[in-house]
Amino acid sequence: MRILSLTKGEKMKNRLRILYLSSEVAPFAKTGGLADGIQRFTKALFDLGHDIRVMMPKYGPINERKYILREVIRLKTIPIRVGEQEHITSVKSAFIPDSKVQVYFLDYKPFFDRADIYGDDTNGHEIP
Repeated sequence: MRILSLTKGEKMKNRLRILYLSSEVAPFAKTGGLADGIQRFTKALFDLGHDIRVMMPKYGPINERKYILREVIRLKTIPIRVGEQEHITSVKSAFIPDSKVQVYFLDYKPFFDRADIYGDDTNGHEIP
């Protein structure tokens, strides 16, 4: 493929700034192949010279110490409107291990502080 043979100068000239949104990214949150695929895909885009960042929910089980999540000061209070309600959220950040791909974690406990990524462990209902 031509894209794999780009020179460093060509990479920088054609560099894209990408924010990739995902419900899971390995190793932070993983239920199946999606998390692994996102991890590999974003690392590959970075290796091609793109400025790639990932944003995902900060689920309850994500270990902030283990993955060295840090508060992003300029993203400490972000208003997000859902229907008629406005919720104040914040963002934390870490890197995919063994890479320079930055992951932003949207931290809003009423929505994401749960043990199961796709379900509510208190009542067994799936979360859309």
